[in-house]
Amino acid sequence: MADQLTETRRIIAVGDIHGCFYSLHRLLEKIELREDDQLVFLGDYIDRGKYSRDVVSFLIELRGWYDSFFLMGNHELMFLDYLRSNDASLWLQNGGNAMLDSYESRDGKDIPEEHLDFFGSCLYYLETRHFFSFTEVWIPR
Repeated sequence: MADQLTETRRIIAVGDIHGCFYSLHRLLEKIELREDDQLVFLGDYIDRGKYSRDVVSFLIELRGWYDSFFLMGNHELMFLDYLRSNDASLWLQNGGNAMLDSYESRDGKDIPEEHLDFFGSCLYYLETRHFFSFTEVWIPR
């Protein structure tokens, strides 16, 4: 898998999944991914929806199939800040309870290590070598 985003192959950007595993699956099916596609996920994988755990497990698996890049969203950042500070108020006000339910966790401190590693590996920015413009924009209906 590539470690750098390139303009020479199709780039698929997906944002704000928020625990909506089935919607993510349907979206990727409709896009009809190609073997050489590059997937850029714009953060906010967790919270609000019912299936945060399934989303994260799927994204971890997906990076084995495609060149995938994962940006840090504010929801992942709020969760990680909670783990560091022990103050869950901001995170819970923004949908954190749905994530806890998804993981069947009381306090989020028993999240699988592989998932914590995933959150910790998310990028804060991503750039390509050259400026590029989009030639095609697809918006699902």
